[in-house]
Amino acid sequence: LCIGFYMTGTLTIPNNISFVVGKPKIVARQNLLAILIVLPVTILCIRRWGLVGASLSMVVYSLFCYFYSMPRICSECIGMSARKWYFHILRIYCLIGATYGVAYIIMNLINDFRVYSLLIAYSISTVLLLIGSYYLIGDELRRTTARFYYSIRPGRI
Repeated sequence: LCIGFYMTGTLTIPNNISFVVGKPKIVARQNLLAILIVLPVTILCIRRWGLVGASLSMVVYSLFCYFYSMPRICSECIGMSARKWYFHILRIYCLIGATYGVAYIIMNLINDFRVYSLLIAYSISTVLLLIGSYYLIGDELRRTTARFYYSIRPGRI
């Protein structure tokens, strides 16, 4: 479910951009085809795996959008190659896997699923994800973040 929500989130801005630049047909056609292609897969997933299948359907829909509409949105609306967009998204997935995935593997290896152990693993992973995210953002956003930090730091008032 978390992966599905994240994937849907990565599609929100490109879809909105397609509306803003006057190409709503890309997303409209994407959703029409999704009804014909993704909906039957969703029904099968739900019948086979129940709630997990329903969560998986978000991933299936997002993957469909990634490969159907993102190349057109990237080239016709954003003005960049789809490969560059995919690479950016892949870097984020790798960072998520390197932080939360490694924590999950470690928790499985030591077989410790107590609440406080999971909380510690999650907290450490989140801090590492934030640190890694800082290095994935561009210089302009990094400068904006630094300006914001210095504007709210204690002792300025």
